[in-house]
Amino acid sequence: MEVTLSNMLNCTYIFFAMIILYVCLRTIYVLYKVNNIEGLENKKERINNIEKLVIQLKETNERDLSGLDLDKRKNNYVDLLTELEEHINITILNEISGGLTNNLNADKVSNIVKLYELRDKLPSSVDYMNDFSAPPSTSNMTSKITGMFS
Repeated sequence: MEVTLSNMLNCTYIFFAMIILYVCLRTIYVLYKVNNIEGLENKKERINNIEKLVIQLKETNERDLSGLDLDKRKNNYVDLLTELEEHINITILNEISGGLTNNLNADKVSNIVKLYELRDKLPSSVDYMNDFSAPPSTSNMTSKITGMFS
């Protein structure tokens, strides 16, 4: 067999192709192993993260509630929510009456729907303050949450 330039180039191309194939296969293998290991670790860490998140959320809620001082200012907050509901009702009427004179379009209807949704959420805030005597217990909140999805 005679050594020519084209034979050397062909061997070089084959050699580089084999190196590229090896690198690609090795990368796929390493990524597969890493994903499997991370997947197993994520299941364990997810439980710990959920527990940490619950603790952080409880601390945040307690800090926010103490800052609101609901025991002393509950009437002020109820008045604020009542006035906010009144303002939303007036805004809805303005949107509707403006729509009657200037053709109701999709944006106005969407805005009206959002205002209705906001207004419908306000009574739950007032109920929460009326029921407020201490930070809610976990079992009480669990029953409220499960009741929301049933």
